[in-house]
Amino acid sequence: VFHIKNIKPTPEGEPSKVKIKVRLNLNGIFTVTSAVLVEKRELTQQEIEEEEKVQQQQQQQEQQKANMETDPAQQASQDKSDQAAQAKEPPAQE
Repeated sequence: VFHIKNIKPTPEGEPSKVKIKVRLNLNGIFTVTSAVLVEKRELTQQEIEEEEKVQQQQQQQEQQKANMETDPAQQASQDKSDQAAQAKEPPAQE
């Protein structure tokens, strides 16, 4: 039996969750590699608004990247239309 001391309950009175990673070596000895206290909390209205702003900015950046990158088929058709326009022009006089 293992006892972990000085772990206080959450503000709601529930027991706290502690995630512990242990290793068992070849001799059968446990070694604690890490211990983390997990605390859940609800977001405040201000944090929710900030998160929404960040998501909107990310969406705008993705749209800008998508607009910059053209589809190869569209780019090929644009190249062909440019070539057709150049072919219709009279040759330059020297």
